[in-house]
Parts: sequence; structure tokens; C-alpha cells
Amino acid sequence: MKIMKTVNLNQRYLMIETLSQFIKQQYPLNEALLMCYQLFKEPSLLKLLNELKQGKAIEEKTDLLYDDTLFKEFFTFYLYRDTLDQALIKSIDLCRQKAALKQEIIKAFIYPILLLGGVISFSFIAVFYLQPQFKQFFSSFDIQFSSIQQWLMQLLFAFPFLVCVIFIVTGGIAVWFIKQLNGGNFKELEKWFHYWPFGIVLKKYFSIKFCLYYKEFLYLGYDLHTILDMISQKIKDSHLQMMAFELIEKVKTGTELTEIIESFPYFDSYFKLVFKLSLSRHSPYSLFDQYYETSILLIKTTVHKVIQGALPILYGFIGLYIVGIYSGMILPMMNMLDKI
Repeated sequence: MKIMKTVNLNQRYLMIETLSQFIKQQYPLNEALLMCYQLFKEPSLLKLLNELKQGKAIEEKTDLLYDDTLFKEFFTFYLYRDTLDQALIKSIDLCRQKAALKQEIIKAFIYPILLLGGVISFSFIAVFYLQPQFKQFFSSFDIQFSSIQQWLMQLLFAFPFLVCVIFIVTGGIAVWFIKQLNGGNFKELEKWFHYWPFGIVLKKYFSIKFCLYYKEFLYLGYDLHTILDMISQKIKDSHLQMMAFELIEKVKTGTELTEIIESFPYFDSYFKLVFKLSLSRHSPYSLFDQYYETSILLIKTTVHKVIQGALPILYGFIGLYIVGIYSGMILPMMNMLDKI
């Protein structure tokens, strides 16, 4: 069950960072929670305190701190190798990066969506208000339209309904895709790899997620085989477990490791290159850390490129639609007035 959020997202980040600072200053966890409650008045902190008093482990009740899947996964992971305060800080930093990326993507799409929304609103006005008015006006003067004009009028008036159908279908596909991505059935999700652009998104998503865990295990000094074993057994992410299991099975066949990585279908080309380069490096951690930072930057750049490329097309479409409305309704009326 979802926990009601009585503080906004930035306050929740600050609350967890403050809790981490109290713990770092050697305060017992129960005192740190009480002090945070006095500062933020967040009821879930008292609930967490009660759960801990009943013998529950904090990693079992992370939803009382922040009900976010990414936070739960990485907090439990970091807790294996770091102190409690470090696990809190590192996990919330990842959540902040995810939220910032999501906010930047949404912000980039706001203007095109508002622009398209304005056109759709205008088209509905044209269909349900202007069209009947002009039809009545033309009928009163017994004006006949050519077949081309009739076809153009039908196309213009069908536009808002076509766009609504496209939005509904696209939205339904997107919701189903996200549901599959958040689910635990890897085989069902695997089908999406064959469709553009879902395959590109999935490869980047899996590459970044695998990279985050892999580089942290590298930081601890584990070798490739040990890391794959730990991911397949200790990480509670079914997608990562399946990927690690497949890599382990391929390694057992005796195939060259570079060939396994190159043919692995769940990694993007950039991550495959980084992975292969890391095999010949004594300290490959920096390669994977750079991959993560660069990938986030590339996602932002790609989104802005898509928006910048789509805007001229959208402007041209709006211009053509307005010209079509003018040609289909206004121009015949002007020609009629010239003959009077």
C-alpha cells in the first residue's frame, strides 16, 4: 500500500539527507528518527521507529522513508557494503538524478504538447462551431462544392478525431510498455526488443541499470565471475538476475568473452564497447562510471534533438492546417462575395 506523502519530493530528499547526517554524527537510529520527526513532522518516521522497535530491519521498511522502487533496490544493495548513512545518501542521490532527468524530459515536451493542444482545440471549434455555420451560410446561397473541396473539408474536419485516436492508441501502448517494464516477467518484456523505439529504450535502460550495479561491485574489488554470481543471487531485480544468468550460461560454454558481450542482445553498442575495453583494464571502474555519466547526458541531448527536429514539422503542419481551413471555408465565401 502506498504511503501518503505529507512532504513534497525536495523536502523528502532533505529529510533523508538530514537523517543520514544525524546517523553519521553517531546518533542512535531511534534518536535520529525522532529528531527528524521534530524537524519535518513526517508521520511515517514514527511508523518506521515503531517497526524498528518491533524487531523489523530498516531495509524491510524503506517505503516509510521513500516509497520508490529505485531507492529500495539501491538502499538494500548499498547497505551490504556501506554504512547506513552512506547507503541513505547514495540511494537518494540516484533518486534525485532520476527525478531531475524526468523533470527535464517533461519540461522539454511541454511546449510542443501545448502547441499541438492548441491546434486540436482550434480544430474542434472548426468542426463543431465553424463548420455548421459555414454550411448553413453556403446552403442559403445554394453554393455547390467541387469534389476536391468536399474531400478537403472532410479531411480537415476528421483531423481532431484522428489525432485523438492516435493519442489514445499511443498512450495505451506506452502504458502497457511501462507496465511490462515494471513487471517481473522478463520473457514478456523481451518481445518489445523487436519494435522501434522500444528496443532502443530497453537496451539503454538495461545497460545503465546493469552498469550501476556492476561498477559498485568493481569498486569493492570483485572479478567478473563473482559479480555475475552476486547479481544473479543477491540482487532482487528479476531483469538483472535473468541477464546475469544468461551471461553466466554463455561463459560456461567456453565462448570468448568479447564475443559473448558483442552478441548480448540486452546491451546497447556503447556499453558493449565499454565492457570489452574494461576486460583489458586493471582498474575499469572509471570506464563504467564515465559510461553512466555520459549516458545520462546523451539521453538529455537526444530528447532536445528530437524536440528541435519535431518543432519545424509541427509548425509546418499547423501552417498547412490553417491554410486548409482558409481554402476550404473562407476562400469559397470570398469568391462568392466577389461575384455579388
